[in-house]
Amino acid sequence: MAFLIYLDEYGDTGTNWLDPNQPAFALFAALVNENVWSKVEKSLIELSLEIADHLHLEGPVRLHMVDIYQRRGPYRNVSIEQAMDWCNQVFEIARKHSILFHARIIPSKPDWAKEPIRAKKPPYLTQFPHLLLDLDSFLDKKGAFGLIFADSHKPTQHLQSLTIYQALRFVGELRRILEKPQQLDSREHIMLALADFAGYAFMGHLRDKIRGAKRPGLQQWAKLVQSLSIQPSGEDPLRRAITVANFFLEEESVGRQSLGLTIAALQAGLKHLGGSK
Repeated sequence: MAFLIYLDEYGDTGTNWLDPNQPAFALFAALVNENVWSKVEKSLIELSLEIADHLHLEGPVRLHMVDIYQRRGPYRNVSIEQAMDWCNQVFEIARKHSILFHARIIPSKPDWAKEPIRAKKPPYLTQFPHLLLDLDSFLDKKGAFGLIFADSHKPTQHLQSLTIYQALRFVGELRRILEKPQQLDSREHIMLALADFAGYAFMGHLRDKIRGAKRPGLQQWAKLVQSLSIQPSGEDPLRRAITVANFFLEEESVGRQSLGLTIAALQAGLKHLGGSK
């Protein structure tokens, strides 16, 4: 069994920790079982073409929840009811095909960045290796494998060139994640919409709770995302610290560190924990 896993982020403002409009951050993953992948893609394309036809545009159009929900850009003249219906259809596709979700969330970026070591890096880079480990533990529990595709961003493009993925598999980590995570353009790859919609709804509802607000639909969709979320198994915190630390060490060299050196560093770190898995 295999899953195609799509990643998108919410609230990434780099190291601008005090941005009042983006106080929280989340890195969301949508896990699509290989057996339903083609059906999910077909359904999303059909919805995109339906929207394009309604807007009198040449389709398919990009499914981007912030634009649809807030009726921005090409959606500015769409009724609230119509925008809500399109959002509902995306979440119904996720429910119907049992799409799974997982997220690494920073509820308050200003509070989280008070630790100097954290404040030096954008939240995406700090949460990314943890998310990989979470996904790997879930896949291992299921006896499944995963291919990861992330929405492309310039600050994270170097993540494709790192040898750390191979080094981690060599010592028994990330053994369920195949190859290196690939970066895709969400304007062209419609499956990334699943993570985008989940992140916007879940984090939008979280933001509403903090502010004492209640925007239509968000609570209902956030509950659906929660009900479809995975529960990664527990993991030795020391092992996690070592693997994440080595990820950052190689990230600093932007992939130029040799595979042999990275493997040696991991083996040395894991040795006192009883060896690799």
